[in-house]
Amino acid sequence: MSQEDKTSVPEPSNEGYDQVLDVLMHLFRHVWRIHGAALDHVTADQGIYKSQLKMLGYVYHHEGISQRELAGQLEISPPSIAVTAKKLEKMGYISRRMDENDNRMNILNTTPEGRALLGRTWKQFTDVDVQMFFGFSLEELKQLRAFYERIQSNLEQLAPDDGGRDGRHSQ
Repeated sequence: MSQEDKTSVPEPSNEGYDQVLDVLMHLFRHVWRIHGAALDHVTADQGIYKSQLKMLGYVYHHEGISQRELAGQLEISPPSIAVTAKKLEKMGYISRRMDENDNRMNILNTTPEGRALLGRTWKQFTDVDVQMFFGFSLEELKQLRAFYERIQSNLEQLAPDDGGRDGRHSQ
């Protein structure tokens, strides 16, 4: 298969393709919104926004990261990172200190309270995911995984790799 073949969009294979694709895409977007709303409910109950939790999770997995590095990794402006870091620090979830070698840089670390919050919310996020797949057999889950892997492969033919950023699980 040539490179041109890999990046061209395939033509529908039959007349019903467009209708089925429209329904699938509507369902996909609707499920994505419902899942997001369920996660919003979890974070609201904890008094934190998903974006703040995402940043907290990233700091947890990269203790000692600078605000500047964090901005680059999350593709968020440095001023936005600074505002969120200040809020998380005020809530007691992270600590900020100036870099010993460069007073212009702040170094971020999670606090015990921040780690406890992550543990609670990740458990609740897992509960949402388990509920989402309630009633599916192991075979159905494996089949769904194969479908998603094929979708991912198809999309990777159109878009460059996103550097491993795939939502909350890669933080």
